[in-house]
Amino acid sequence: MIFVFDPGLKEPQTHHDILDGNLDRVLSQRGRACIFFSHVNLDPNLVKFRCHPAFRLSPYADTAALDDRDFARQWRAYADDIAAIIREHGNPEHLIVHTATPALIQGLAVALHLRTLHCRSLRLQLMFHPLSFVPDGAAAPSTAHARYLIALRMLQAGAAAAGTILHVSTSCEGFSRIYSRMLRQRVPVHPYALQSSEAAPEMQPVQPHRSGSRKVLLFSGNVKLDKGIGWVADALPHLLQASGGTEFYIQLSDTRFGDSLLESAIAKLRVIAAANPRLKLIEGYSSEAQWNTTLSRMDALLIPYAPQAYRYKTSGILFEYLKLARPDARIIVTDGTWLAEESAHWRLPVASVDFANTVQLGEILASLDDCPAVGNLPTAFPQFWERYFRQGNDAFLTDGL
Repeated sequence: MIFVFDPGLKEPQTHHDILDGNLDRVLSQRGRACIFFSHVNLDPNLVKFRCHPAFRLSPYADTAALDDRDFARQWRAYADDIAAIIREHGNPEHLIVHTATPALIQGLAVALHLRTLHCRSLRLQLMFHPLSFVPDGAAAPSTAHARYLIALRMLQAGAAAAGTILHVSTSCEGFSRIYSRMLRQRVPVHPYALQSSEAAPEMQPVQPHRSGSRKVLLFSGNVKLDKGIGWVADALPHLLQASGGTEFYIQLSDTRFGDSLLESAIAKLRVIAAANPRLKLIEGYSSEAQWNTTLSRMDALLIPYAPQAYRYKTSGILFEYLKLARPDARIIVTDGTWLAEESAHWRLPVASVDFANTVQLGEILASLDDCPAVGNLPTAFPQFWERYFRQGNDAFLTDGL
């Protein structure tokens, strides 16, 4: 039996749901039984795989803002939840944890040390940089780094003592360097992209689909201020005026706000869209086929993320764009983010813009032909393509199981 611990799975139609569904499909096709353990808030009837709500905490609540006492409460809660899972369901042969932060890692380590948890192998993927959720404050960076270091070293020791084979991976080269130093061993890279290896086994870019005026995707994914939706809303009047007949597309896949600035940005977008047919709003979530078709129609794709939030956070959307965009499309990222850094590391054909610099963005969009095109990545960047797209994350995490 294979267990997947995913306390970040709280609702359907999220990247957790998509990746877990892909994992379940790959394992089922290999004849391997699998159980997923989610956050307690999930209604298991809303997902398509065998799932038990089990974890009281989400990894996204595990931040450096916690003092030591609250952080200890968190890892103890994870250890207790793991113990409860084992009491009810027994021990797995293999365990997969694809989104982990320090409290969850330390909870796993404690479960191994106490022999609560027994498994032949543990596959841990570190999606985040140690400073991903660090708030402003002088003491926070060193605290966050130390918690990752202690938790990972404890997990390493616990796995060795229990005879568990520990596989650790992360989502990009920059993170690999940090975690390799922490663990004193090479931590391999595989991106946190959501395309299933079973759905696209050859992993080739989609074919061009061109028609009509130039099309630019300005935003996609869950609607969040740190992903730049406020800037996009403010910039649109200028972009519409400066770009001739260009059509702009914005995907609003999650419209549950709870934030007045976010609600204001969405309201502004709806007013603009109602008045100008060149702004197209894509409401709700798209199926994989619909999403691939959308990307195949775009001349340019912008990832307008704020550097304050995404300096230390990855986003699978960069890999989705690179893999699925037309060869003659342009991709634009914001300077000062991980996305720009990773693109520069591989010398990828990606343009960059200063966050919230509307005039500069307008100039880039007006002169797209001067920006590098995505091109044929497998041919032009074979090492990058092999490292990042040889197999989907589902196959990577289940390789050998």
